[in-house]
Amino acid sequence: MPKTSRSKKPSEDVPVSAPPAEQTAPAEVEPSLEAIAKRAYEIYLARGGAHGNDTDDWLRAELDLRADKK
Repeated sequence: MPKTSRSKKPSEDVPVSAPPAEQTAPAEVEPSLEAIAKRAYEIYLARGGAHGNDTDDWLRAELDLRADKK
């Protein structure tokens, strides 16, 4: 049986585009790891340099920096 070429449907030729930029929500910009580390160190120093709370300091730094961006 000979091969026949299939024609594409007109809808397959139409490119799909994204909505205009003004209709999209602004992207949240996360603080950089460097900024978080710097803020966490500041928190560590403000607590008197006591060890053992590094995770709490990091999470607090993330929250502080995200709150500053709003």
